[in-house]
Amino acid sequence: MESYPKLVHRGNLQPQRDKFFNRLFNNLFENKNQYLLQKEDLALDFSEPAYLVCTCRILGPDAVPPRR
Repeated sequence: MESYPKLVHRGNLQPQRDKFFNRLFNNLFENKNQYLLQKEDLALDFSEPAYLVCTCRILGPDAVPPRR
């Protein structure tokens, strides 16, 4: 990492990127400018023609019906 100081500085952005995608998925940006500024700041590239979003929910043992 000493050879790549920019990676050390930018390497801790994953939590912010996760928050960005959660806000994008839930349509929580107040306006397009807010979206564009954060996208640029996080160095996100949306150059592909389409993207896929997958979600899942992990249920605890109390939420699973008993086996018969």
